[in-house]
Amino acid sequence: MLHYSDEQLRGLIPISDAVAALEAAFAAYTRGEATAQPRHTIGAGLEISTMAAILPGSGYCAAKVYTRRQSQYSFVVLLFDANTGQILATLDAGELTKLRTAAVSGIAARRMARANPRHLAIFGSGRQAAAHLDVLAKMFDLHHIDVVSRGDAGAFCDRMSKQIGITVARAATDTALARADIVVTTTRSVEPLFSADQVRPGTFIAAVGSAVPRAAEIGPDTIGRCDRIAVEAMDHAMHEAGDLIQAAAANRLDWARVMTIGDLVIGRAVGRASDDEITLFKSVGSALEDVAVAALAHEKLRPRSI
Repeated sequence: MLHYSDEQLRGLIPISDAVAALEAAFAAYTRGEATAQPRHTIGAGLEISTMAAILPGSGYCAAKVYTRRQSQYSFVVLLFDANTGQILATLDAGELTKLRTAAVSGIAARRMARANPRHLAIFGSGRQAAAHLDVLAKMFDLHHIDVVSRGDAGAFCDRMSKQIGITVARAATDTALARADIVVTTTRSVEPLFSADQVRPGTFIAAVGSAVPRAAEIGPDTIGRCDRIAVEAMDHAMHEAGDLIQAAAANRLDWARVMTIGDLVIGRAVGRASDDEITLFKSVGSALEDVAVAALAHEKLRPRSI
C-alpha cells in the first residue's frame, strides 16, 4: 500500500485540475450518482472525526479521519478502489484539505460573485486564509486584498503579497467590507464577525471557518439579508453549519431556499441574478471533495508499469 506525504502533495495539483474534479464530483452527487456521509465526531479530551464518500464514476471512494486537540489538527485520507474495495493508498491530508476547501470557495464565487471581482476581504490569517488567497488570486483578476485579523497579521500580509503578486494589507472591518466584492471568513469564531448593516449590496460571502452548530461567523441578521445561499450538501449543512442552524432558529432562514453547489454546477439553480444581490456560500467540508483531490494525487504519484 502506498503513502503520500504532505511534502509530496504540496503544489502537486493545479488549481484548474482541482476545480474540474470537484465540479464533476458535486455534479455526480446532485444527479444521485455518488454518495457522501456527513462528518461524525466523538470526543474525550481529544476529538476524532470521520467522513466518507463514494464516487463510482471516478473509480474511487475514500474515508477521511482526523484528530483535533484545541486548534491542532492531524489529517489522513484512506483511498480505495470503488470497484474492488481494495485500499490503494493513504494520504496526509493537510495540503489536500487546504486545496479542496479553497477551490470549492472559488467554484462558488464563480457562480455567486459579481462579474470581474477586484477586491477581496479575508477574515483570519491562518492556513485556510493563505490557501484562499493563493487559489482565489489564480482564479480571479484581483487588484487588492484586505486582511482582518485579531492578531498581528503584518508578517502574513508581507509573505502573501510576495507569494501571489498582489497587494495584501491589514484593514479594519468597516474598511474591508466597504470595498469588498468577495468576503471570505476563515476563523474559529463562535460569534458573528460583523453586522448585517456592514455588508454592502452585491457582496459574495464564503464562510468556511466553522463546522459546528454552536459556532457562527455570520450572524442571523446577515443571513436574513442574503438573497441566495448555497451549501455543499443539505444534510451536511443541517447537521453542522452553525451559521445557518442559528439563523433558522431565529426565523431568519428558511431551509427551502438553500441550494447546493451541485445545483449551481449542473444549472439547476442560479447563483446570482443581479449586481445588488448579497450571496452566501456556507462550507462545512465534504468527503466528496477529499475523494476528488485524493484521486487526482494518486493518479499523478502512483507507480506506473513500463
